[in-house]
Amino acid sequence: MDREIKFRGISKKSNQFIYGDLIRIVIGGNIKFYIQALDFKKVEILKETIGQFTCFIDSKRFAIYEGDIISVNDSKYIYEVLFEKGSFVLYHIKGYLGKWGILSRIYDDDMKDLVKDLKVIGSVHKNKELIQP
Repeated sequence: MDREIKFRGISKKSNQFIYGDLIRIVIGGNIKFYIQALDFKKVEILKETIGQFTCFIDSKRFAIYEGDIISVNDSKYIYEVLFEKGSFVLYHIKGYLGKWGILSRIYDDDMKDLVKDLKVIGSVHKNKELIQP
């Protein structure tokens, strides 16, 4: 396998992103999610903040994760990175696209060509103001 599989999630204790392997543990009917970082420490995370690495790096050399907010060519066009039907998708959430209307989704095959123009500007979990209308 030639792709790196890693995850991130927001720690319940520190409210900061933790990066590493995703672990799901069921104890007495309760499901808890952890990220095991490179130092092998398990950190409990908020389930709703789990995001997988897309295997893409933006124009500033930042890893792009599911749940990131992306701009294209430093423009006002804002996208959220989602995982849908087996592909990572850029879902258009802000910005007018002229006569072409709203471009709703860009799938990972097309992202390969766009990646040099992509820039991570935040996360839907930490920067909700970026996706407000």
